[in-house]
Amino acid sequence: MSKTGSLFIILLMVFTVFANAKTPEKPRSYEYIHEVDTIKLTKLVELAQKNIDTPIIIHSYARAQVVASSLAAEQLDFHHFGQILDANLMTVIKIDDYLLVLPFKTVRSSHTPYIDFREDAPFKDWQWVTTAFTPKSNTGVAKVLPVLRPLVPQHGHLAAYDPTGTITITAPYGIVKRIYKVMNAIYANAP
Repeated sequence: MSKTGSLFIILLMVFTVFANAKTPEKPRSYEYIHEVDTIKLTKLVELAQKNIDTPIIIHSYARAQVVASSLAAEQLDFHHFGQILDANLMTVIKIDDYLLVLPFKTVRSSHTPYIDFREDAPFKDWQWVTTAFTPKSNTGVAKVLPVLRPLVPQHGHLAAYDPTGTITITAPYGIVKRIYKVMNAIYANAP
């Protein structure tokens, strides 16, 4: 073999070794965008109780820990307290002289306040309510349920009573408002 041929083979082997060599990987580092704190539900209730006059009771099925960030006792009013509970799949409802903290899975069978629906009711969007209303059209309400059902949360309730054309909903007030608007849009051009 000639000198040029051997040099070519040696260079080819060197390039092959360098091409297959792996560069050392840098260790991955992770950054947390939001700090998340867990706090005992009893401690959260204590903090909220400083700004809420009504006694707060915790349902036996409520979770023991909640996830909340940047808690400041002076900012923990009823609305912020409810938002934290809502983010943790719980809510608070007023029963007689006290507030009850309970999980979503028991809220529809509990004492959710019954309201005559109107869009300007004094409820926050996260507050659970039970209401019934009759659409403006005489079209069967049972036919509308498959359209409305995906709008209701898993632990909510949606039912129709065809003889009177009434729809009953137990869900957060914000969702009830959205369902009411969707129903009005559906029935706007109905016979």
